[in-house]
Amino acid sequence: MPSFTPEEEIKSLKILMRWVAHEANNQLAIIQGAAELLSETTVENHELIAAHSNMIEAAGVRLAQMTKSMATIARSQPEIPEEKIKLSDLIASGLSLMQNKIQKSGLTLEVCQEEPPESIVLCRPGEILHWLFAIVATSLDEIANAKVNCKKIVLRTRPTKSAVELILEIGTLHPCAISLKKIS
Repeated sequence: MPSFTPEEEIKSLKILMRWVAHEANNQLAIIQGAAELLSETTVENHELIAAHSNMIEAAGVRLAQMTKSMATIARSQPEIPEEKIKLSDLIASGLSLMQNKIQKSGLTLEVCQEEPPESIVLCRPGEILHWLFAIVATSLDEIANAKVNCKKIVLRTRPTKSAVELILEIGTLHPCAISLKKIS
């Protein structure tokens, strides 16, 4: 059985706590929304329904406070330092991660670089790649479930004075963007 240093154990617990907090928050929205609707329902036993829905809502509020505390603790881990990285390398890495998921969906991917590919940006590459992959995966699921008419994904770079925006456009879904500090 492998042994872990105290630092590795704490890091693992923080990752677990972050996941639990995220999952619990998703369910909280459902609980609180249902409780509100239930309290507005008018039936013969309205007082009983209202009392029960108030308990559900109070439990949801308490759970929200607990998960918010857990998320705060999980986020307190040391920041990963930013790196200088060539924009074209970052995009190539992102595309290689997304390619399999995109091909399975039948969509095409178009890359529009307004910023020169040799530009150097300051970022945490792992976070950017995770962001790109998560947005694509979620959007493709939304397209499949909602039967949205979409044929291509566009990954666009848009330069500003001191940054480069990475914009992901998928069909009619709201475009997602992240800004990277431009070094050169």
